[in-house]
Amino acid sequence: EANATSTEAEAFWVKRLRGLDPIEIPYRSSAPATESAPEAATIEFEAPSEFRANVSEAQGSALVSAFAAYLSRVGSRQEFDLAMEGTSLSYATKGVECFYASSVPLHISLDSGGTAAQAMRKISKDVEALRERGSFLLDVVARYPDLSSSNFVKAGTVAPIAVVTCSDPSTYTLMPGTDIALVVSPDASSTCFVYDSRVLSV
Repeated sequence: EANATSTEAEAFWVKRLRGLDPIEIPYRSSAPATESAPEAATIEFEAPSEFRANVSEAQGSALVSAFAAYLSRVGSRQEFDLAMEGTSLSYATKGVECFYASSVPLHISLDSGGTAAQAMRKISKDVEALRERGSFLLDVVARYPDLSSSNFVKAGTVAPIAVVTCSDPSTYTLMPGTDIALVVSPDASSTCFVYDSRVLSV
């Protein structure tokens, strides 16, 4: 049974990685090699009081959803992938985290005719579903060579824009290949953007 579950999970991730369709942040400047270390800079911010007032639970996930909905609008795209990172991904692989990827693809698929609230609810459900699923084994790229055609996958991330949940956002380290990451604590009490100053000028 455990082997069947593992095989099913791997099939899911291989399909997701083969279909990667990352979105890029608007107005990025240059394109350094994804393998090179980023020059990280940080912008701390607080979630707007109106946002907090309208979201009673899981404010961290709600903030991630709002960011993804914003990217959909400014990028004029209803479907795309973000990199999702965070300690919550390790829940499904507790004790063997070192064998699993720290970044997984979060696929965003929105209805162009839907409301912002509907978009946020859908993305929140997708985020929670990925957290329950966990990550994929690091050797999956070696065992499926076609996956290495993605520079992001080879660099250890899956998309240039990441959403990250961690208890202390100030400790987050930007991964090679990541242009910008929204980093939030689970209750959204601590939030920041960490970005590569080589590609984004703020």
